Amino acid sequence: MAVSNGQVANQDTFNNAFPSKTNDDTIPVKYDLTNTDASSGDSLTNLQKVVNEASVKVYATEQISSGGNISIDNVKGVQVRRIVSDGGDVTLSNTPFGNSGGWADGTRIQVVGGDNTNRCTLVFSDTDYGCILFGDFTPDKWHSVTLVWIEDELRWLEVGRNS
Repeated sequence: MAVSNGQVANQDTFNNAFPSKTNDDTIPVKYDLTNTDASSGDSLTNLQKVVNEASVKVYATEQISSGGNISIDNVKGVQVRRIVSDGGDVTLSNTPFGNSGGWADGTRIQVVGGDNTNRCTLVFSDTDYGCILFGDFTPDKWHSVTLVWIEDELRWLEVGRNS
């Protein structure tokens, strides 16, 4: 709702037209922040998406079978995914996050080992939706690898590991 000329300026008009500064409230529209200064960078066309992609989410430990995939969503831009196998050491799929895509360019995933016995191996795979690694990665508990999604290449690229 908006305020129009000729309306009475009272509590009901303004409370219905604008979000509250003192109470929880929602705005049922999408705001675009148009950039009028090209030297400052890109415009924001979906502020909520930008906030989601900049936020970090740590997920519960996931149990994965041989040849399986690590769950991932296309909302959070930085995700910490803790993984264990469903029994002994297993090797994940050559496309360990699946092959449906939809992730924002630059999405970061930190894969953290959750067990010293039931480990999951990520393999180097120079294929669409595969991982470009500095060698296969089999994390013990608390060891991790960080990957970034490169949309133009359709690859996950290793940017670092702690083991």
